[in-house]
Amino acid sequence: MADIKDKQFSKLKENLENFGSGIEKNKKDKKHPLPANLTKKRSDEAAKRLAQGWKKAQDAKTAELKAFDEYQKIKNDVEEQHQGDVRIIKGVYGPQSETLRDFGVQPEKKRMGRLPGTKNK
Repeated sequence: MADIKDKQFSKLKENLENFGSGIEKNKKDKKHPLPANLTKKRSDEAAKRLAQGWKKAQDAKTAELKAFDEYQKIKNDVEEQHQGDVRIIKGVYGPQSETLRDFGVQPEKKRMGRLPGTKNK
């Protein structure tokens, strides 16, 4: 979802309100008559539509965040369960068993200790 910028919304809303005020202030100017399609009502309706769209977008963003939080919880629960299942399989077959590969689990490497008669350097 595209990010919704509060600043862009506020600026456009302010522009629409200022435009409506300008129309109201100058609608009776006989020297420079405004076209008939420019009315304060039109500007007010545009601002109202913008506000409705903003609310709808914010509601969608909230729903998206809620759904993502639910997904994260489910994902964490499933990962935790899977880790437990892997521990069980390792307990059944042993942590170094090649049979673990059948379950998509990488067997642990055999630990190589120091050979007798060698010294640590």
